[in-house]
Amino acid sequence: MRNPWTLPLITLVTAALGVTAAGAPPASAASTTPLRVMPLGDSITWGVGSSTGNGYRGPLWDKLAADGHPLDFVGTLRGGSMSDPDNEGHSGHRIDQIAALVDASLTRYRPNVVTLEIGTNDLNGNYESSTATARLKSLVDQITTAAPDATVLVASLVVSTSGTVEQYRASYNQAVPSPAAFPNSSLRPAPWSTRR
Repeated sequence: MRNPWTLPLITLVTAALGVTAAGAPPASAASTTPLRVMPLGDSITWGVGSSTGNGYRGPLWDKLAADGHPLDFVGTLRGGSMSDPDNEGHSGHRIDQIAALVDASLTRYRPNVVTLEIGTNDLNGNYESSTATARLKSLVDQITTAAPDATVLVASLVVSTSGTVEQYRASYNQAVPSPAAFPNSSLRPAPWSTRR
């Protein structure tokens, strides 16, 4: 079963890293740049719901490795069937809970790419939903302060079967695509987020 976020996230990361859709790097991109990718977020990052337990991480790894990037996924957790299952996908965590633990992981692993998929549990649990976008902005600033050389790729929330999530998802996702919403960060917003 292919999850709806797999292809868009792979497209986002490969585009941000200078890889074309056909897999060939453009003349200006160096595919030999070593990547330390920290998949950060909640159960979607962990791989819940995927048949392999890898979620988007498996196809992302395969695509980046096929394009010739020396690659290391980093994080305190290991999950899924892939050869490098390291990640920071904390099932059930909200934005504030990720914020409470991320500094130690960023300091320890020094990623140069962070993929961030977070917010579903805040909205699903109706946890301060009105401040979720402000907390997301604060988390992005926290990440870029702790890892100033990292490119942060923030994904929008995927469609949910939960009415609570759907009630707030559109306004939450509107905060993701605008770099103006994150003026002090090296944010690279997900290009598909405005289409959800």
